[in-house]
Amino acid sequence: GSAPIRVEWDEKHPQLINTDFTVHFLPGGKIEISANDQEVTVYDYATDSKLKKLPEVSFTLDVKPGVPVVSDYFSFTVFLTEYYDPEDELEYKFRFNTHDALVDFYKENLTVENLPEYSSILELTLNVNNVYKGITFLNKLADVYQLYNLKIKNENANRTINFITGQLENVSDSLTISENKMESFQTENKIIDISTQTTQLLDQINELDKEKVTLETKNKYYKYLRNYIKGNEKLDNIIAPSAMGIEDPLLNSLIAELNSLILEKSSMTSVKNTEHPKLKRLNAQIESAKRNLLENVNNIISQSDLALADTKKRLSYYEGMVKRLPKTEREYVNIERKYSINNEIYTFLLEKLSEAQIAKASNTPDNQVVDEAEKVGMIKPNKKLAYAMGFSLGLVFPLLIIFLKDLLNTKVLSDEDIKEMTDYPFLGYVYNSSKGYKGDTLVLDKPNSPYTEPYRVIENKLSFFNIGSSPHVIAVTSSYMGEGKSFNAINIASLYALTKKRTLLLDLDLRRSSIAETFDLDPNKGLVYYLLGKNRMEEIIFPSKHPFLDVIPAGPIPPNPAELLGDNRLKDLMEELKKKYEVIVVDTPPVGAVADTAKVAPLFDTILFVVRQHFTHRHGLKNVLEELKDIGITSLGIILNSVSLKSKKHGYGYGYGYGYGYGYKETRKKSKRKVIRPDKDEGEG
Repeated sequence: GSAPIRVEWDEKHPQLINTDFTVHFLPGGKIEISANDQEVTVYDYATDSKLKKLPEVSFTLDVKPGVPVVSDYFSFTVFLTEYYDPEDELEYKFRFNTHDALVDFYKENLTVENLPEYSSILELTLNVNNVYKGITFLNKLADVYQLYNLKIKNENANRTINFITGQLENVSDSLTISENKMESFQTENKIIDISTQTTQLLDQINELDKEKVTLETKNKYYKYLRNYIKGNEKLDNIIAPSAMGIEDPLLNSLIAELNSLILEKSSMTSVKNTEHPKLKRLNAQIESAKRNLLENVNNIISQSDLALADTKKRLSYYEGMVKRLPKTEREYVNIERKYSINNEIYTFLLEKLSEAQIAKASNTPDNQVVDEAEKVGMIKPNKKLAYAMGFSLGLVFPLLIIFLKDLLNTKVLSDEDIKEMTDYPFLGYVYNSSKGYKGDTLVLDKPNSPYTEPYRVIENKLSFFNIGSSPHVIAVTSSYMGEGKSFNAINIASLYALTKKRTLLLDLDLRRSSIAETFDLDPNKGLVYYLLGKNRMEEIIFPSKHPFLDVIPAGPIPPNPAELLGDNRLKDLMEELKKKYEVIVVDTPPVGAVADTAKVAPLFDTILFVVRQHFTHRHGLKNVLEELKDIGITSLGIILNSVSLKSKKHGYGYGYGYGYGYGYKETRKKSKRKVIRPDKDEGEG
């Protein structure tokens, strides 16, 4: 902040880049500007391109401050600031950089870290020679980040306002016409009052009209939403249903999930490679979220159409009664009715417009600056700092980190977290095997590994759920995807097979199946074609690499997973399978994402619920477990997945590190399963 010079440059003129210009102060208030360099590049900022290479540049100029310094290869003006001192004998340097070079510099020297880990506080650190310049950059970066966040929120609010404004424009003219027509009719026919019967009839019709208007307004939003999703390859944030007075928790949740993914993708504008793993994963998640949202919207539209048809039917009854009124009253009722409808729509839209404008005006960034940027100090090590840091890291800092992690972490860390929130029994731990094993069939491949032992403990405890009855049908599920349910289903089934029990692994996760890929089976053969009546039971059962373990994969992706799981053919299949196998392990969909598991729960003897350490949110888990208890699920046990084996040996906690090699990938491979379209007659694949 105390530089004695300020440089202003001509953006439209070519400039020498990556070359130092040196400034000396001369007696009499003049300044000396010099440059001496080899292999110098001349750059055009207007076209963002390199013009030429100069073998050498060497010059010295004496100029007055504020006078432009211009040549064929540069153009700038040097001004003196309030910090200028005529006695100053130091030299000052400046240089021109390209936009890409500056971006690369700041990306290389800027670090962003959670402080502490697992919290929502970010610490930005910039390593630069010029402290004031670094502080200015960090403060401006924080400001721009907040403005960008606010801009995204305001764009969504503007989209809502524009949608409502468009609807208002359509109804405004109709309201004016109907109002004028009613006034003219009253004047011409000298109507002061109408009969009690007509008044009652008009009130009943108006109530039904209001109901019809509400349904039609919501229906327009649903169809707008469907058309917007279908007709736009690149989506922006979607108008929330609450903006139109629609309170549908599932619809709100699906739209919030899609908006979150879209916002995350928009933050990756600097990634140009379309094959970037994270970008591909986001695109796949967005497509999946769009499909789920479209399925939900289509169901809502069907229900809305039925409700609208019922309202119109009741209206037609009262319209028939209107036809039996005297001519003058009949005409008045029809005119007043049109006016009431238009006025109701107009008033409703005005109310929603006002709410949307207030919501926009109250928008604030989702983040705030806790501390302004400040100088940290010298980066290079010194003894005092080294000793202090050693002491802190060795004694104080670990204790502080442990305390802050326990205080700020909202995720499940141990079995105590689980036991505090539910009465369901805790069955045991599954260790994180990512460092020693990279596959999914751990129990089959390494039956004597220490990572396999927990499954024997869990299998022993599961036997108490099914005393005196056989076969035993065990469903494996979790709150949401990514918690390791499929991995655990495979290995629990494998353990039963190792005990020489006839075991079947059944994949009921019709949306995101992975069993076929694990066992190297055809992903387009399996349960779906049986439920569609295209395969017999014998045709969908496949052997595994163990003689006591068979597998039924999910098969292709159906258009209606929920309906298929409610089909009686599934119940019949389960009865037949019970005659053939001693143990049936079922990989079901996550209960927090879809209602499929709750629908088929009566088919299972026991539900094994998988919780992943440092991943599963405590609040979300508690809600899911309470919902399962509310619908009468009693035979349920919980396991804690991905627990650090090292930390369990040493006694404190269960470890804070984890990998992604235990049955679910951070970047999900592109599925080879084909999608069954409802308008096509698929073969057996």
